[in-house]
Amino acid sequence: MKALLAKVKEVVGRFFKDRKGDHNLLSTVGLIAIVVGILVVASPTLREQIMNMINNALSSASSFFNNAVQGK
Repeated sequence: MKALLAKVKEVVGRFFKDRKGDHNLLSTVGLIAIVVGILVVASPTLREQIMNMINNALSSASSFFNNAVQGK
């Protein structure tokens, strides 16, 4: 687990340091998704927190776009 988290830290660090735009965005996002998936399976409380974060983000986005359509 420590090796996986170290690899994620390395990949994310390279992603943010890259100024040329030649990084592989798909592999970075995929690696982050795999780590989050493993953590969600390993911890039920983390699963609930992530679901709450996603629901909050979706409801915020929905209200933002509804307000934008209404001109508020």
